[in-house]
Amino acid sequence: MIPDSVERRFSTHVLSIEETTSHFRIQLKSNDTTEWIESSYLIGADGARSILRSTFFPHIPSPKPYIAIQEVYPTTRNHPAYYGMFDPSITDYYAWLIQKKDRIILGVALETGNETNEKFQSLKEKVEKHCDIRLGTPIHREGAFIARPLRFSHLFFGKGKISLIGEASGSISPTSGEGYSYALNTAKLLCDSIEKHGLTSLATSSYDRSAWIIRLSILGKWLKSPGMYVSWIRYLVMKSGFTAIPLPKEK
Repeated sequence: MIPDSVERRFSTHVLSIEETTSHFRIQLKSNDTTEWIESSYLIGADGARSILRSTFFPHIPSPKPYIAIQEVYPTTRNHPAYYGMFDPSITDYYAWLIQKKDRIILGVALETGNETNEKFQSLKEKVEKHCDIRLGTPIHREGAFIARPLRFSHLFFGKGKISLIGEASGSISPTSGEGYSYALNTAKLLCDSIEKHGLTSLATSSYDRSAWIIRLSILGKWLKSPGMYVSWIRYLVMKSGFTAIPLPKEK
């Protein structure tokens, strides 16, 4: 997907970004080498903890931060169901469990702070007790910071010659944490604006206006949120079978 004309750098970290009267200066570190590069336009695709957003727009409210933790376990049993778990004693977001071939993945989005490992262990114990699933020793563990937009002010797509896409702009589902589609859609909107206006502040303004469709999509997620996160409403929705997928009858 990336043209050969684009320079790609791996294992490289942004240490700082400065703005001059005519351009931006970015300090990079790769292995033990530090260097400065210059650019006339910046695009932040650096996720929930965007250094670009925090450096240039600290006054803009940021989405609520979470840390997502997943562990992978081997299994010889078949667990065809996808589990979505809501336990306010562990998180005000949700946890998930899904099987992929001979592996089971258990994950949860936790509020940042203390006791994240303890809460994950509590979740694991509850899954083993209530779902009759023996997890055992994980073969892989991973974590990542994610954002959760809770109001329109958390969605910010840039200003001047700085644009933000994906989670850096706050574009991620506030109900499920799904962000791939928002990353691709915001990137496409910005690409269209740059093709039309070039690497100018006009492109950023055009991109911000075109992002109404992203705002509308996230509004829809907020509207359905009570059906997931308010227990009695969730119970009624589940009981009704609304949009449920019928299971095949056993022969």
